[in-house]
Amino acid sequence: MEIDAPELSEADAAACRDFVDTLPDRVGDQERVESEGAFGAAYGDPPIVVTCGVGKPDHLMTNCTSIDGVDWYFEESDEALIATTVGRQPAIEIVVPAEYDQTAPAQVDLGPAITAHTTAGQGCTG
Repeated sequence: MEIDAPELSEADAAACRDFVDTLPDRVGDQERVESEGAFGAAYGDPPIVVTCGVGKPDHLMTNCTSIDGVDWYFEESDEALIATTVGRQPAIEIVVPAEYDQTAPAQVDLGPAITAHTTAGQGCTG
């Protein structure tokens, strides 16, 4: 599985590499699988895809929630739940296929790496 590598500043690229290096071996009940791309990881089949350094969503989503100190915007479709961090630099996106639990295990499992390797800014309440 190939994960698109966004163009990042040197500082964001370094933060994303550190983030990816500290990601857990499992998200929810899915094991990490082989993936290509310096700024992301994949878990399970179909893959839960985690990408560091994404841009702001095309539109601000109205569903903003704080989970374990990380603020997220959520977009749901029939195919997947897309969760994008709010007020974090660099931003993190998680795409969770509809086949999996949509009640935030990915956000909880990835929270420690996100808080350790991204800078918090203005979140949901700002």
